[in-house]
Amino acid sequence: MENYSKIIDNVCNGEKSRQHIRKIIPILVYWAQHGETTHTYGDLTYELFGHRQYSGIGKQLEYVVRVLTEVEKATHEPIPTLNGLCTPMSSALPSEGFQFACPEYAGMDSSEKQAFVERKNREATGYTKWDWVLNILGLNPYRGNMDGIFPNEVDEKDLWEGHASRVYVNRYERSAEARKKCIALKGCTCFVCGMDFGKKYGAAGHGFIHIHHMIPLSAIGKAYQIDFQKDLVPVCPNCHAMLHRKTPPYTIDEMKEMINHNN
Repeated sequence: MENYSKIIDNVCNGEKSRQHIRKIIPILVYWAQHGETTHTYGDLTYELFGHRQYSGIGKQLEYVVRVLTEVEKATHEPIPTLNGLCTPMSSALPSEGFQFACPEYAGMDSSEKQAFVERKNREATGYTKWDWVLNILGLNPYRGNMDGIFPNEVDEKDLWEGHASRVYVNRYERSAEARKKCIALKGCTCFVCGMDFGKKYGAAGHGFIHIHHMIPLSAIGKAYQIDFQKDLVPVCPNCHAMLHRKTPPYTIDEMKEMINHNN
């Protein structure tokens, strides 16, 4: 298979931008492959820099369009845009810079833009050759901490858990599918304190929640098939931290009793 990794070098001005694009494209591909269309520019910059101030991210997203356009020209393979997968925190629609990817976006009203972006995102999430795109660009698949997944949560592809892996600390492999099933069944409201980030923060908080393992994976020490109905529960970050203030963790009922007692 021919390698087109030089496209990134030729398109991007400066080594820092090249480094950023080599990270951004796999992140966007990951979102597309997992059907994730509600991330923000802040999510993207957090993965790159560890903060959510996204000044300058528009230029990087412009480079994404230019790189994929050059891949299209070189391979004659139509490639969907990835730029509709994230938006400003203040809007459910991409900024006006999205018209660089799709010029027709500029002349639409808000309802037309919404339908247009949803269609473009369906094309991106339904595209089956993203691994091929990464491969010919010489990029590795994204393996980071997405999905709103945090320590003590779930972040791998299947429901089998427990194989130790090395990241910043030893952790146990966890399941993104189990997380999604838990949220689908139990929602995004904290089971301890009732916190709902969507109600508190609006669109920026919609769908945000931690997922707590009732039995810590580290205590099990081997692969096992989790029962997302029994083993997992949605909790806010504060309650999640408090649950793990002792070993074994507090139970949900113990936490509720603490809150009731102190109120």
